[in-house]
Parts: sequence; structure tokens; C-alpha cells
Amino acid sequence: MPILKKAIPAAVQACFMNNGQACISGSRLLVPEHKLEQVKPLVKAAVAAIKVGDPRNPDNTLGPLLNQKQFERVQRYIQIGMDEGAELIAGGVGKPEDSNPVTSSSRPYSRMSPIT
Repeated sequence: MPILKKAIPAAVQACFMNNGQACISGSRLLVPEHKLEQVKPLVKAAVAAIKVGDPRNPDNTLGPLLNQKQFERVQRYIQIGMDEGAELIAGGVGKPEDSNPVTSSSRPYSRMSPIT
């Protein structure tokens, strides 16, 4: 498990790099079935460590999505996953409870939503 404790946070970070809006951002985490129960809490913890908010605040690690269209696309993909039976590990549809909907850029924030 020590290797998983290093690998999983790095994999989660790669998924959310550039807010997941880059063609190189990971969209899947392939895990052997016999390791899945070990990986789920590591993914949840890695996502919980991501602070979403104004990118000018050095305490935040993830800024807003590009625009409303991208926000809606992310929401749609989260919902499709849930509709198809994926297990939601963290987050969900909608905006984080602590997000400030009014920012200098008026860009929408989305919940972090890894699903299995």
C-alpha cells in the first residue's frame, strides 16, 4: 500500500490539472479490482485536499472552469456516470458549498467528482 499512498494523489492531481480542461488530463483511473477498496479512500482523501476557489488566493489549488458551457459539460458527465451506475466517491453535481459564485471572472466552480 505505500506505493498507492504516493501514486493515487499524483493520479488525482493529473486528473484535475488545468481543471481537467486539457486534452492531457486523465479521465480514468484503472485499478485492479482486488485493490479497489484500498484505492477509494485514497482518492477521496486526495480530492478532499484540493481547495477550490479564486486562483489568486494562494491557499486554493484549483480555480474555476473556463465558462458556463464547460461547467455544464462537467455536470453532464458527472450525471451520466451516476445514471450509468458509477459509485460517487466525492463531490457530485452542482457547485461546492463553500464556493463564492461571484468572482472577478464570474466563472463557475464545479465539485470534484471522482466516480468508480
